[in-house]
Amino acid sequence: SPDSGGWSQPVPRNNNDNKGADFQLYNLELDPGEENNLYSKNNIIANELKDELKKIIIDGRSSDGKKLKNENIENWKQINWINK
Repeated sequence: SPDSGGWSQPVPRNNNDNKGADFQLYNLELDPGEENNLYSKNNIIANELKDELKKIIIDGRSSDGKKLKNENIENWKQINWINK
């Protein structure tokens, strides 16, 4: 979205398109409308980003420093992929 710094709000699941896919990867510079999910076509980038997100979740922070505890992480169903 405009002025979002490359970030946009998640789109609700819709069976008619790929916006409801479990994982989404878009080139927002070339595809600001998020029409072309590049996740399956860019495995290297997607896996690097997933690894980075996994580290942030496990460490409880994105900055350097002591690891922090994420409360109720076992109830966070959206991140079940971390254990796979």
